[in-house]
Amino acid sequence: MSTPPIEEDPTAVEIRGIPAYDQPSASLDFVSEGDTMMPRPVVPMPMSSGGVNGDAEAPAAAEEEHYVENFVPTYSFWRWHVEGYTKCALFYALAQCIDRLRIVVPVAVYLVGFQLIFLRMAVDNFALVVFGLGLVVVGLLLFIEGLKMSIMPLGNDIGMALGRYPHRWVVMILACALGVCVTFAEPALGVLQLTTSSIDANKTPYLYAMLVQYPMLLFSAVSFGVGIATTVGVLRQIFKLKLRTLIFITVPPTLAMTVGIAFISDDLQPTLGLSWACGAVTTGPVTVPLVLGLGIGVAAAIQEKTAEPMSPLAGFGIVTLASIFPVITVLIFSVILWLVVDKKDIIKNATADDGKKAWYEATPIYEIYLAFRAILPLVAFVFIVIKVILRLPLPRISFAKLLAEDSGVETPKVRTNKYNLLLWAGILSTLLGLCLFNVGITLGLSALGSQSGVNLPALFTHIDSVPDSPLYSHVGGLILALGFAFVLGVLATLAEPALNVLGLQVEILSKGEFGRWLLWTTVSLGVALGTAVGLIIPLFRLWLWPFLIGGYSIAIALTIFAKEEYINMAWDSAGVTTGPVTVPLVITIGLAFSDVVGAFEGFAVLSMASIGPIVCVLAAGIFVAHVPWKKALPAGLKRRFHIHEDNVKRLDDSQVEMQGAQALPDEPPQEDTGAAAGAEDTVANPEGQQ
Repeated sequence: MSTPPIEEDPTAVEIRGIPAYDQPSASLDFVSEGDTMMPRPVVPMPMSSGGVNGDAEAPAAAEEEHYVENFVPTYSFWRWHVEGYTKCALFYALAQCIDRLRIVVPVAVYLVGFQLIFLRMAVDNFALVVFGLGLVVVGLLLFIEGLKMSIMPLGNDIGMALGRYPHRWVVMILACALGVCVTFAEPALGVLQLTTSSIDANKTPYLYAMLVQYPMLLFSAVSFGVGIATTVGVLRQIFKLKLRTLIFITVPPTLAMTVGIAFISDDLQPTLGLSWACGAVTTGPVTVPLVLGLGIGVAAAIQEKTAEPMSPLAGFGIVTLASIFPVITVLIFSVILWLVVDKKDIIKNATADDGKKAWYEATPIYEIYLAFRAILPLVAFVFIVIKVILRLPLPRISFAKLLAEDSGVETPKVRTNKYNLLLWAGILSTLLGLCLFNVGITLGLSALGSQSGVNLPALFTHIDSVPDSPLYSHVGGLILALGFAFVLGVLATLAEPALNVLGLQVEILSKGEFGRWLLWTTVSLGVALGTAVGLIIPLFRLWLWPFLIGGYSIAIALTIFAKEEYINMAWDSAGVTTGPVTVPLVITIGLAFSDVVGAFEGFAVLSMASIGPIVCVLAAGIFVAHVPWKKALPAGLKRRFHIHEDNVKRLDDSQVEMQGAQALPDEPPQEDTGAAAGAEDTVANPEGQQ
């Protein structure tokens, strides 16, 4: 017998393409979160004058369990579930595709346009480059969404469980091991091994040895640095250390090591840029969420024990630590390599190599191998920690939960698949996405960046690949080259989705004093200036270490006078701006440009691009905090930079309410559960709105 169709309410509205049904079996209660509204089915349950099924003493948890377990989906519910969530899924997929396209397309269009207009050259293998860029977009989409369905929920469970683990030494060991494993899964780390064709063993023997002959030792040094950073981040939450203190403890010794290595041997000078660039490589879409979840989990566990409100800065600082400690470990690795391996042996082994690649080193086999090498050990380690050490059940993943986490709204309480198919699908999506991403980097971004870097010197000097070079006067060509680097830094920064999230966090943390537009402006300006300065270093064949000392000395001096919240956001902004697309592109352009002009500081561009946002955000934070500049601004600029006194007051009031709610003592249990539930409903919905 067929089910009769359901009559729709003529007054029903459609929000985000989801129809609102008026039905007796499962009414819809709309949940609002900002500008987003999502329907939530409210299913009636048989209840008597007490709790659930006549049990007057049944607690709210039992009622919640009854709500989930005894819910029988009706035809009308499935109609809403299929139609509503299909449209939600389409909107969600479209939004994610737009985000990934926004990362790749502006930078790619800029590079192609600059090469066509200013360099007056066509792009070689244009169809293959476009195909590679498409693989980057699709691979990045599958990779990020797979992480949301698999690795990130597992990491969050580990963080919460380790925060409550009684043995601190076990927590330290597992935190270090987690940091080591997640670093190998970073897409940008594998790109380092794919961009070594322009490195000459005769000019830079130890740089060649680190990237070509001993890449696994280099990656191990980087991973060990992230592991130490994760452990220090956990200790910081336990002992409540300020990031200012950790910066003063770690950054000056790192700069001293840099100067010492620069004076030890001229052969180690080219490795300094690689060491500082490795700090930017590690802060990607895999490492940051997992180690951040671990740190916040420990902070939440400490907050439960001490009954103190969690600090709003609990999520900050871990990105900074994950950027500093890999620099230290790679510097140590370069010195050990210099002491153990002779330069003549490196050149001899490089000369004996005929340059022919084996079948397993050709594209796309090698890129697929790098993806499997990165993901499978991480998944195995996470499963061992959860099932063997912590003995936790695997997290239940549902598509409704993913939509809720993305849009910040509540979703229907439906049971997930007992086989947890979305979790396994997420792991496969992560693996497939990283394979496509690596292949796309080789065919698309690396090829396009290499062409731009090789042809860029034709603006101001003669190169063999461009017969009519120099295309402009020496001064005009230099200005165009530096302008190219400046605009590239701005576009690459504004295209990062993580910058939008950081901007919202900063606006809330600073109580509206430091607006989102102000953060976007200062960070993009800092990256642009750092990129331009990084291009000056190989252009005039300068040493990198004086610029590192000068830039970080200014950052440390500004750290002394800045507020703690601005210190956290400034030092973390350097890691946010170095995404999985920006890092390989900047590295490829820097290496190709340095090879053409005869320099060896190809990693200087990425190294200096990490200093700029720190200095600019710290300077802006000091200016905002100590100068009453907001009163002198016109109303238009206040709106432009999201500076509103009403927003500041509203944020202050919300924080006071949150602190007051946390300070309230626990109320004694109510004897009449039904009456308490009715009173709670009355308070939550005083006007009886559905």
